[in-house]
Amino acid sequence: ILSLALGTGLALALARRRFVGRDLILALLGTTMVMPTIVAVFAVFSIYGRSGWLAQGLAAFGWSGDFSIFGYPGILIAHVFLNAPFVARILLDALGLVPAEHWRLASAFGFTPAQVFRHLDWPVLRAELPGLAGLVFLLCFKSFAIVLALGGGPSRSTLEVAIFEALKVDLDFGRAAWLALIQLAICLALM
Repeated sequence: ILSLALGTGLALALARRRFVGRDLILALLGTTMVMPTIVAVFAVFSIYGRSGWLAQGLAAFGWSGDFSIFGYPGILIAHVFLNAPFVARILLDALGLVPAEHWRLASAFGFTPAQVFRHLDWPVLRAELPGLAGLVFLLCFKSFAIVLALGGGPSRSTLEVAIFEALKVDLDFGRAAWLALIQLAICLALM
């Protein structure tokens, strides 16, 4: 939900404005889908970890609280970091397909920003968001490196990590195969 909300806001902002550096931002949005997920994990560590930028910045202001990036906060931050730009890029391309005649009519009728959203943006978002929600869910559901590195224990595991543990730790090929079939069935059912 956070990836969809942030990605939608970013797409709407980029669809409306032309500014210096916009092309660079658009290029960076596409890099998150080709970036290895372990790079995202290291990025989360370098920003939100105990010796990361955020901790150093807060320490400069005198805050000495202890924040652990391991567990749900780290998993959530890393998935939003990877998926929100993907959502923004897909929605930005979809918003770009609104015919120019619609924009000219909206301008001629003096639409307010709320009316532009209702009549031009919302139909596009309504068509794209359900499919994107399913895709983002499947990307998170099948997450491996992020959950393995930031999970903090077996209570925050995915089927991918459970398959890995069945093979690497327990050497139980039968259990790994059943978990893989369960994961496949869930993914196919969701699709």
